[in-house]
Amino acid sequence: MAKDIDNYMVGDITATDGTYIDFIVTKSVGSATGVSGWIINLNGAVGQIGASGATGYVGATGYTGATGSQGITGDQGASGATGPDGEQGIVGDSGYTGATGATGVIGYEGATGITSLSTGSTGLSGTSEQVIEIFATNTIGTAKYIIQGVNDLGDVQVTELILTHNATGVYITEYATLNLILGGEWDFSGDLMLLSGEVDLMSESGTVDLGA
Repeated sequence: MAKDIDNYMVGDITATDGTYIDFIVTKSVGSATGVSGWIINLNGAVGQIGASGATGYVGATGYTGATGSQGITGDQGASGATGPDGEQGIVGDSGYTGATGATGVIGYEGATGITSLSTGSTGLSGTSEQVIEIFATNTIGTAKYIIQGVNDLGDVQVTELILTHNATGVYITEYATLNLILGGEWDFSGDLMLLSGEVDLMSESGTVDLGA
């Protein structure tokens, strides 16, 4: 069977009833892949299928209708009831106690202070400078004193001071004095005795008898 010289099929006719045939294709050429659309006339050659008619124009699109009015919003539904509180969860087990830290190192013990300074009363008289304490320079470097003086009238003065010394002199700082003496007070000074290797703590009063 042939559509044209470029498109045809070769096959075997296995049966016919005078109008139709059974045709088994053994070879196809061109676009001849089947007999659909082919006209077979047992008394003549196969004719070509006529050309398809022209496609008609697509009609114009109709107008889009106006958008309808928006519907009224419905009332909000009532809120649902609050559900009951859930049961409290189980309390977790306590964590393990951490290990005790190592004990810190004990600090060095301070040196024992000197206790050889004089205590008790020292009798004094007049207003001139007088020695109330003597100690060796090679035994004590710094000393702290609380000195109480009482005159013949029973008036009291208490003074706290710090004394230190070096190779050239003696240095004193008075930083607390309670004075109940009317008209005067005791003053304190120090002296370095290089020849004898000692420090002298002295007291004097320019206006009041030192008393005891």
